[in-house]
Amino acid sequence: MNTVVNQYTLLKYIKMRLIIVFFITSFCYSQNHVIVDSKTKEPIAYANIKFIKEDGGRYSNDKGVFKIKNNIKDSIQISCLGFSSITREVSNLKDTIFLVPDVQKIKEVVIQSGKSKLKKIGFKKSNLNWFGSANIQLGLLIKPTKENENTHINSILIPVKNKHSNINKDKIDKNFNSIIKMSVFSVKNDLPHEILVEAPITIKCNQNTGNIIEVDISNEYVQLEPTGVFVCIEMVGEVSNGVIINQLNFLPALKFTNKKTKDFTFFKSFVKPKTSNSWHEFDYKKMGLDKQIFLALKLMLSTYKE
Repeated sequence: MNTVVNQYTLLKYIKMRLIIVFFITSFCYSQNHVIVDSKTKEPIAYANIKFIKEDGGRYSNDKGVFKIKNNIKDSIQISCLGFSSITREVSNLKDTIFLVPDVQKIKEVVIQSGKSKLKKIGFKKSNLNWFGSANIQLGLLIKPTKENENTHINSILIPVKNKHSNINKDKIDKNFNSIIKMSVFSVKNDLPHEILVEAPITIKCNQNTGNIIEVDISNEYVQLEPTGVFVCIEMVGEVSNGVIINQLNFLPALKFTNKKTKDFTFFKSFVKPKTSNSWHEFDYKKMGLDKQIFLALKLMLSTYKE
């Protein structure tokens, strides 16, 4: 009789333990989700994931994957440069999450005949440094002079600084591995309109990158029209094994200038929080500056002669 009772007690104990384990795992289980382009079905690397009710968030990794506990009673906003943002409740998240490109139809490609010649234009001096925060996106509106209209952008040159000026000498040569994302848009009412590149460009930077990052977009056939182009840059953060580990004051720093250039007839610098859909012109007075500042980009143009 005692044997029967002991077996019954043991089975009851095991059953209770299984219930407890199931209860705990059902509320603490972390699930993998992947963010993909709804058009190409390709994973979207380093998409921004922000909690709605409280501060904090994360990025997807280099494979578009992120992990989140399903017991979080909150919603998240998922955004990425060049895509429309979405908001979803954590409890309703699916394994695969689709983001829709801001503009699904890219402009018609015009192929020029004749021999091309390269020409560099843009800001000559970059005297200000901005050590980025991953909470905002930066934009530069550029309108060309008459002689540079209807040329093609071969590459975009981004001046950067790879050292912090306020750290100890023994840390100056610290290795780093950071991500910047960039996209290029046509312009309507001085704001981004149609996306001109197939997908946002991911730029990997480290201590050996140099002072100029040259982004080759020659295969995108982006034409510099009289209305100009809008270049968007997003500082994502420092990466380890495909995961963002640092989103504040990381290297490299972007370079700005308060010196105007004659290479453009019109230019403005903009800023946009990632959680917003609105671009705002830089307000130099609120930043304590005496002059307007501009993201110090240069363009390498391909000009054609028949």
